Amino acid sequence: MMKKLLMLLLAILFILALVYMFVRFEKNNRFSENKVRVEELSPTAPPDVSLVSPTPTISPELQEIENDLKNIEKDLQKVKSEDNRLVPPEFIFDLGV
Repeated sequence: MMKKLLMLLLAILFILALVYMFVRFEKNNRFSENKVRVEELSPTAPPDVSLVSPTPTISPELQEIENDLKNIEKDLQKVKSEDNRLVPPEFIFDLGV
């Protein structure tokens, strides 16, 4: 009789725990939704074309970063071409292994 009561109590506690987790998840999920209001867009004048320069200017810092990235890419290609870890040595095939 005691075992049946214990099993029934465990089943009820399990169901209550599932309901609690479901309610708590729904409560947290409800507040995390991002609601975006769509506002009416007013028509705007086209941008002034005279302010736009025909060629973009790159600051020296950006040029330096770009050069560094190109050098890193070259080094990576060089390492990939020199990497021979996956190529087994030739003498293993000569030994008949």
